[in-house]
Amino acid sequence: MKIDEEYSQNVPRYVETPTAKKIIDLLEYACYVPTIGVIYGGAGVGKTTTLKHYAENRPNDTWVVTAAQARRTTAAILAELVDSSGTGLFGFRTDSLFREAKAMIRRGLEWSNRKGLLIVDEAQHLETPAFDALRAFYDEVGIGIVYVGNEEVYSRIRGKKRSQLAQIYSRVSRRLPISAPTPEDVDAILEAQGITGREERAFCQMIGTSPGGLRSLNNVIILAKLLAKKSGSAIDVNILKVAATESGIFG
Repeated sequence: MKIDEEYSQNVPRYVETPTAKKIIDLLEYACYVPTIGVIYGGAGVGKTTTLKHYAENRPNDTWVVTAAQARRTTAAILAELVDSSGTGLFGFRTDSLFREAKAMIRRGLEWSNRKGLLIVDEAQHLETPAFDALRAFYDEVGIGIVYVGNEEVYSRIRGKKRSQLAQIYSRVSRRLPISAPTPEDVDAILEAQGITGREERAFCQMIGTSPGGLRSLNNVIILAKLLAKKSGSAIDVNILKVAATESGIFG
């Protein structure tokens, strides 16, 4: 068995934590109203994993686009939405990209009885004109939009630069701040991963509720499973500590 296969075996891709349920509740609300929502908070709380799970189960009427430092302009984010490199049929023309994205969304909604949802992950990277261009899908197609990212996302929409994004701010009807994973989130992960020992769970709680949260915890558990398999032993707190050290959490 290859090492990457060993790492991934018996690792749940998605766990329905209490925080994940809150994220999905906001996504559903934004879709059915429809409206604009904002989900923001620290890294490693399960935002992106939950978004992917939600979209995979609603392929016809949910679209996820991820912003980045290299994908922050209106043309770049629209090209990502229509899965175009920007060098083919639509080139770099923003108006062409917008028309194709709008047509793509409408085609998808023909197969759905829902109003549709556009999710923008890592939205803190977006330039201000890109925020406004995506907001136009809400106005012109009637789908919900949810911006997801760190705390900068909401502060840009309602903070000192609020006047630049007033058209978005006035349409935001729900927001979900997520500062860190909760102990209940960690419990759900441990249950799914089969970690039952008291010492082991206490150690994992310390990791899961620290900066980096659930992402760090999952990395530690995956590595601990591999180490336990190689040594022919069960996962215990000592193996978890070794995995945490090798993952760079300690030391």
